[in-house]
Amino acid sequence: MKIRWPIARLDRDGWLRVTGGVASVVVATVLFTRFTIDGSMSRDESIYVYGGQQLSHGVAPYDSIFDPKTPIPTVLAGFGAWFGRLIGYRDVYAIRLVFLACSVLAVLAMYLLVQRMWRSVLGGLTAAVILASYDGFARDALPGPDAKTPGVLFLILCMWLAARRNWLWAGVTGSLAFLVWQPFLIFPAMAVIAAGVGSKEKRLRALGIAVAGVLIPIVVTFVYFAAAGAFGKFVESTFEYPLTGVKRINRSLGKQIKHIVHVVNDDYAFSGVLFWIGALLLLALLVGIVVRGRTRLRSTLTDPVLVIVGLTGLFEFGYALADFQSYPDVYPLLAYPAIGIGAVVALVEQRASFAASREAVIGIVTVALTVLTVLSAYWFTNNTHANNSRFNRELASGCALQRVVLPGTPLYAIGSPVPLVLTHRRNPDRYIYLDAGVGVWKVKHTSGGLAGWEAQIKRANPSVVVMQGWTEKYHTAMWQWLVSEGYNRWFLGGFRVFVKPEAFYNAESHGVQLTKMHTEWPLATAGGILTARSCENG
Repeated sequence: MKIRWPIARLDRDGWLRVTGGVASVVVATVLFTRFTIDGSMSRDESIYVYGGQQLSHGVAPYDSIFDPKTPIPTVLAGFGAWFGRLIGYRDVYAIRLVFLACSVLAVLAMYLLVQRMWRSVLGGLTAAVILASYDGFARDALPGPDAKTPGVLFLILCMWLAARRNWLWAGVTGSLAFLVWQPFLIFPAMAVIAAGVGSKEKRLRALGIAVAGVLIPIVVTFVYFAAAGAFGKFVESTFEYPLTGVKRINRSLGKQIKHIVHVVNDDYAFSGVLFWIGALLLLALLVGIVVRGRTRLRSTLTDPVLVIVGLTGLFEFGYALADFQSYPDVYPLLAYPAIGIGAVVALVEQRASFAASREAVIGIVTVALTVLTVLSAYWFTNNTHANNSRFNRELASGCALQRVVLPGTPLYAIGSPVPLVLTHRRNPDRYIYLDAGVGVWKVKHTSGGLAGWEAQIKRANPSVVVMQGWTEKYHTAMWQWLVSEGYNRWFLGGFRVFVKPEAFYNAESHGVQLTKMHTEWPLATAGGILTARSCENG
């Protein structure tokens, strides 16, 4: 029997749409892989790698580490760690590849969204290339993982599915976006609102379907944590602490705007210009829709562009004015300037009066996108600061750390899970990340306060404590207490370690040199550096 593939029956327009999608994926893959998979791991990235490692061994998120974000990033990292172990591949690399796939799929989803809303392959491809060219987004696509990357994918998918009036899956993806990061709550809300105003017939049915889609992931999440016995920790970490305990930097509105502008211009480099141009174009487009429909305002406010793009964009830009720290906080905003540029390209193409002028528009935009892709690839490849191979040094430090820890005793990490990720150890305490007020929250919710916390460490009896990535209240008091308990302060490569005398002698007997100052690589007592290979083979 002859098999008939659906793609074989595509007409010319259908093939153009497929070609645009394939081009989007190719551009994203080429640009994102200009950065090395061996890039250094930050404290924030290690939170999700550590949680994923523990999840792959059956430890529920929030039971392994106190994390203020909702659980999808950890779940995806857990899948990556499990799959990496299954095929014999280093778990950190497998996790990074999972998040790379999310980044590439986000670019494809951007193409699908703009192509659907403005009926333009050229506009969709433009938006996709713009998203792939954002320096800050590309920088973490492979060397991450950045927790918000899956959120960018799900929020764009939610908007695309809402534009298609697929209310069930719009609700599901909107809910998944919320389960990546709480401020993405606007997307499940938008899916429900769009179903209510966008269905001329059977409106209640559409609303019900959208609400069901929103509830499915949330109910599954709640049931899982209840079954895993971690429901209380889940609620405390993701709802109670963010609402009552998180410590934010308080800035005036003017200073916050200046800070956002500085971060975009500084951390997004050349692509920051595209961000601001696209944001202004989208704003002009939304204002134009309202102005043109001001005589029939009620129906205008149900325009899909206003409901799907305008409502969510207004919320995310508004939230940024209230809480914005560094370049990953631009991620929730990245889709909107790309949409703005893509939409304008689509409108210009459609309004070209003659075939010749339309072909000229297509030619000019195609050349511009090609130049942007080539330049982005060149800039990304030559970004020596971000495109580093420091993870090899971290692996070496982790191996050396394994040699120092006394057999039968735990390694205790305070401030950053990086040493736990590298040694594949579980921390005696789930409070590891301590900034943004988490340290104060830990003390407040520990019987006996700081003394109670110190007593917990004493009972765990670690031979080595690594303290880094924490500079807030109680930091000085903690290291002073560790010294009073007989721990000596040293450096092991890039790690600040507090080591018991027995562990110090253990380090010497295993050829590991503890130093008074930070070193790029861990050092051997016989001289020279310890690489990951020489350490593992030693």
